[in-house]
Amino acid sequence: MKGISVSNDIVPLREFKAELSKWLRSVQQNGQAVIITQNGKPAGVLLSPKDCDELRHSRLFIAAIKRGIADASSDRVLDTPRLRQELEKRRRQGAGVMKVVWTAEALEQLAAIEDMIARNNPARAQKSGERLIKRGQCVSRFPRRGRIVPEPSDPEIREVFVMAYRVVYSVQRTRIESLTLFEGHRLLRQEEIRRSEKHGR
Repeated sequence: MKGISVSNDIVPLREFKAELSKWLRSVQQNGQAVIITQNGKPAGVLLSPKDCDELRHSRLFIAAIKRGIADASSDRVLDTPRLRQELEKRRRQGAGVMKVVWTAEALEQLAAIEDMIARNNPARAQKSGERLIKRGQCVSRFPRRGRIVPEPSDPEIREVFVMAYRVVYSVQRTRIESLTLFEGHRLLRQEEIRRSEKHGR
């Protein structure tokens, strides 16, 4: 990401809305962030997909380092022989099939999806529900096959996709908890994660 140019890369909200295509094209071509102001104050930033991914990955990397430092400070450390023992236990656990459980929140979302589909195609609704369940169940053998959900950036909260939906799950020591399902274009809010985790306990 290049340095910000006050004359070229800062734009009032009204101008940004009037020339949205122009600014999107500029970001895609130049890779330069655009700062959007409202009432003279910064209100948002438009980034290229590449820069957005780099920022997210940097955030995950820094968070992982902080967790490592916290572990070291609390003496949650292993010598190399113990490390190999623990890793072998994880390998044996990974070779099996973990139990998948569904939260009450996931049930509500699944039922809502079926109801929505049934309005136009009742015969397809149940089949779609079964596809979602099958997709949620498929992570039982390889729990970390799903991508890390970008919104909370928690490595244990992952998701898989099916049709136009995201199936979000949490990897625990002895089981996989399917937390929620929702449309693929929606962002996952922190309160949705907390609500579904509460329903899963």
